[in-house]
Amino acid sequence: MHVRQIERHRAGRTGWLRAAVLGANDGLLSTASLVLTAPELAVKLHIPVNWLYVQIRKRKLLVDRHTGGAYFFNDTAPVLDAVQRLRNHEIDHLDLRICQPHEKGHQHA
Repeated sequence: MHVRQIERHRAGRTGWLRAAVLGANDGLLSTASLVLTAPELAVKLHIPVNWLYVQIRKRKLLVDRHTGGAYFFNDTAPVLDAVQRLRNHEIDHLDLRICQPHEKGHQHA
């Protein structure tokens, strides 16, 4: 008999994690709906979260890493569209860092 295991994601419940990582007085909590973690971004775009981490490791997706270790993405249409374009192989690289170097071949969102 084959037992099917259901995988449940709780990406929508990460407000407490964001508070623990960033601290309550960092100014980002008031705009928490404008920032997504990698798991939240993956759920929103219906893509595997592992794919995001692989792209970061391969340096195809350049994103700032918080001192707590988490990657944060702006929850804006240009960022979501650019990540989807990277996923669809429409662009080679995506640079979402705050201090972005002006290198040839990088897509800035």
